[in-house]
Amino acid sequence: MQNSVQLSHRAALRSSHNPLQRAFSALEVYRQRRALQRLDAHLLKDLGLSREDVAVESRKSLWSDV
Repeated sequence: MQNSVQLSHRAALRSSHNPLQRAFSALEVYRQRRALQRLDAHLLKDLGLSREDVAVESRKSLWSDV
C-alpha cells in the first residue's frame, strides 16, 4: 500500500523537528486511517487497496510514521 502520497507524507513527518507539528501530523495519520476503514469495497478497489491493506495500515501504531 505504499504510494507516492504516503511516502511524501512520511518524509514530511520525519523532517519535522517541532514536537507539536509531529503530534498534529500523527493525528492526521490517525484520521486518514479511520477514513480508510469507513470506505466500502468499491471505493477501496478504485484506490487499488484491499480490506487487508486497510487492516494492516489500521493496526500500525499511531507513532509508526512519525
